Amino acid sequence: MKALISRISKNTETINNVYIVFKIRKTLPEIEKYQNAHPLKTDNLEHFIGKQDQLLNELKNIK
Repeated sequence: MKALISRISKNTETINNVYIVFKIRKTLPEIEKYQNAHPLKTDNLEHFIGKQDQLLNELKNIK
């Protein structure tokens, strides 16, 4: 009986793991399709980096 319960638990874990892999394999192409349709604009990143640089300069001048 313990062996059967152990086997059921192991099978349940395997099923869950395989299902997670299945979801990932189905989702990744959709993510790639979205990213290709909506390329990342570097303007926002450059603006963010500028704000970071400004903050770093202000922090250096506080001494």
